[in-house]
Amino acid sequence: MSSNQFKNEPVAIVGIACRFSGSATSPESLWEMLSKGSTGWTKTASHRFNLNAFLHPKGDNKGTFNAKGFHLLKQDPAVFDNDFFGISGLEAKAMDPQQRILLEVAYEAFESAGHSMEQLKGSQTGVWCSVSNADYESILARDPDASPGYRMTGAGNAILSNRISYFFDLRGPSMTVDTFCSSTLVGLDAAVKSIRAGVVKQALVGGSNLCLDPERTAVLSSMS
Repeated sequence: MSSNQFKNEPVAIVGIACRFSGSATSPESLWEMLSKGSTGWTKTASHRFNLNAFLHPKGDNKGTFNAKGFHLLKQDPAVFDNDFFGISGLEAKAMDPQQRILLEVAYEAFESAGHSMEQLKGSQTGVWCSVSNADYESILARDPDASPGYRMTGAGNAILSNRISYFFDLRGPSMTVDTFCSSTLVGLDAAVKSIRAGVVKQALVGGSNLCLDPERTAVLSSMS
């Protein structure tokens, strides 16, 4: 096909998967939550950390925040079936939960699209993932004695997309995009252009934003 034909080629979204706060653990449950007008916001965060220890009415007070609740995932970020993805327990411990969950969501998205592992293996499939937050690295760095051996790859943002490409044996471009709030949209734009240029036959586009450290929330709170 000529370059002009590629430009006019329609691009279809054939599979989708997600993890959002509250009961929105899939596209179907997200729709159900929105259609009922419910929310994933909660002020019960005791199973994650002591909310009252950081709560202060003045948002710019150092080391505290004035948020009285959060949008928390129903899924425990620490739970991960590393054996399924062929990852050792030692390496999994060092992995940012954003990497773990995106692997799970990528598998579900391909499943939604009707693509088997065998079909994907060696295919010209590109991966564009977006991430801006990286506080898991800060958490791991606090105690050098407890720092896991695979911290460099486990907490490296670039690995977010690369790990997906590696596990599914995808041969297209694999890159992590960080343009802050517009990251996933920029990744989607790059993926569509790559498909229309004939660089890849298909692409996976994903994004993750987990705030795991209360300190990061305190910084955001100080900015109002």
